[in-house]
Amino acid sequence: MSKNTLDPSKPLQNAKHEKFARLIAKAQSGRDAYRGAGFTAATDNAADASASRLLATAKVRARVDNLTAKVTAKAVEDTGVNKAKVIAELAKIGFSNMLDYVTINARGEAYADLSKLTRDQAAAIVEVTSEIYMEGEGDEAKPVKRTKFKLADKRAALVDIGKELGMFVKKVEVGGPGDFASLTEDELLALEDEISEKIEEINTSGVTHSGSGAVN
Repeated sequence: MSKNTLDPSKPLQNAKHEKFARLIAKAQSGRDAYRGAGFTAATDNAADASASRLLATAKVRARVDNLTAKVTAKAVEDTGVNKAKVIAELAKIGFSNMLDYVTINARGEAYADLSKLTRDQAAAIVEVTSEIYMEGEGDEAKPVKRTKFKLADKRAALVDIGKELGMFVKKVEVGGPGDFASLTEDELLALEDEISEKIEEINTSGVTHSGSGAVN
């Protein structure tokens, strides 16, 4: 077995396979990467099928994963993006409050007021539209400007934060009907201890998160 088969950090010996892996790592489609690597296919469907088979090869898959990780790491290094920054940006959305974007007058009427927004508050806005229309008739008609805005999905942002911080544990059924019927009491107790240890490991491996200046 060749050395590069065991070490995905090394280029594949087959030049076409190596080029295919590099193109896939650069987010090209399987079809385009297959042809870009120098392979031929009579139809698009044939190219898709051949690319899928090649990508399913253990050494190619491992090489693609290695190259993709390097591309991601380089992007993170170039942009300065890290987990803390991503969570902080999500927090600006998840903890945004409508009262930061409107003013309520004495009659209880609310209207958009974006004049005093901070940069963090503005990060939660995904769309702003303005329109001018005439209100009144004849000489008494006057132009009125109406501004509408749309906030990003708070719930989705909070769910993403919760998942990243390990706040949600997905329940998974282990085994099928009757799988544990043949186990002795001692084996069942051992299995219970193993599961308990796994749950404890999940609950104690949360990510420490510092404040992000989110809007409340």
